[in-house]
Amino acid sequence: MTTDNSYKELLEKVKRLEKEAAARKESETKFRSVAQSAKDAIITADKGGKITFCNAAAYKMFGHREGELIGLSVSILMPQRFKAAHEKGYGPRSLRPANLA
Repeated sequence: MTTDNSYKELLEKVKRLEKEAAARKESETKFRSVAQSAKDAIITADKGGKITFCNAAAYKMFGHREGELIGLSVSILMPQRFKAAHEKGYGPRSLRPANLA
């Protein structure tokens, strides 16, 4: 592979990644727009159970100010009697596809 070809391949990869990033950003913007206008509470969490997004209805329902819940465990929003089982479910086994069936 010549340096010229390597440069072209790298440039194509950068352009592809920029296009993918722009598409993700557009998708995220659309999601936030719809989610923020929803009257129902919407909360998203990552694989580890940490809250990544809450809409205005969720903050109102749970009595928190905007931004307070981001990064916290989603289990803080559930009744005490469900917390242990929920947190146990976020162990390594729960991430295997066989457990999703």
